[in-house]
Amino acid sequence: MTDHRTASNPVREPTNTLVFHAGALGDSIIIWPLLRTWAAAGPVTFIAPASRAELAATWIDNVCARDGDAAPCSRLFAEGAANDIDPSLALTLADARRVISYLSDGRDTWADNIRSLTPHAALACIQPNPPAGATVHVLNHQRQQLTEQGLASDPIEPSRRNNPTGPIVIHPGSGGCAKCWPADRFRALIEQLQELNRRATVVLGPAERDWWPADRVQLWRDRFNIAEPDNPVRLAQLIADAALFIGNDSGPTHLAAQLGIPTVAIFGPTDPAVWSPTGPAVTVRAPPSPGPIEQLSVTQILTAVQSILCTR
Repeated sequence: MTDHRTASNPVREPTNTLVFHAGALGDSIIIWPLLRTWAAAGPVTFIAPASRAELAATWIDNVCARDGDAAPCSRLFAEGAANDIDPSLALTLADARRVISYLSDGRDTWADNIRSLTPHAALACIQPNPPAGATVHVLNHQRQQLTEQGLASDPIEPSRRNNPTGPIVIHPGSGGCAKCWPADRFRALIEQLQELNRRATVVLGPAERDWWPADRVQLWRDRFNIAEPDNPVRLAQLIADAALFIGNDSGPTHLAAQLGIPTVAIFGPTDPAVWSPTGPAVTVRAPPSPGPIEQLSVTQILTAVQSILCTR
């Protein structure tokens, strides 16, 4: 029998790292330092909800995007999927040298299908969040699991961006009301920044438009320079030109930090020891222990902002 795996016709070794993720915007950005590490070693396919996958592929070299919510990827959760797989996805899986999943515990149908479709790939299954009461940072929690599964990964943070003439970008929202510093304090902060001749751009997202009273939304549109980007890629383009970013514990705050923008992150009930954004220039302001975010004054946040602006 002839073995066609000769020097003139070698078998192509798998090269790709596949990363499956289904979390919200901030959850997906938390792993960007790991995506950079994996991408430095070879191509990465980030398989996640389309907007999050496209965002990572736009800002991290050697990363390409695939929509994890599309039918072919969703099919991987079904029994027998390995026998009826989309040809394009089959090619992607066949080129995997390792698969990192934030979707599976490794003992379910999804993992069985992946093992069948990527028999030569190392599979690591990561539980994204630390257990309740833990004080380890979420990124270190994930790194520990990778190390235990033979895929030790040292995160690569972005370089700091310096845009001294850019605006201060402020996002007053978050995925939970308790994590939002009061809107009237954000307004007072913006007004004080304007008195200091600092340009401010306020980002309003769907949550603010849905939760805020209509008259407040209109008042802010009348008084301030408002931006309402309709997808994460456009949000990132806006933030990347900022001199400074101010926000709550939210996806946009994690994004600013991972774009290398000096970032002031305002925390309340969530523990920054676990959930703080990572990046080259992150300043956290929080109560002495996790608690009501109203404990933080305008003066505390303004002082943090001025300290950053004065040390550039």
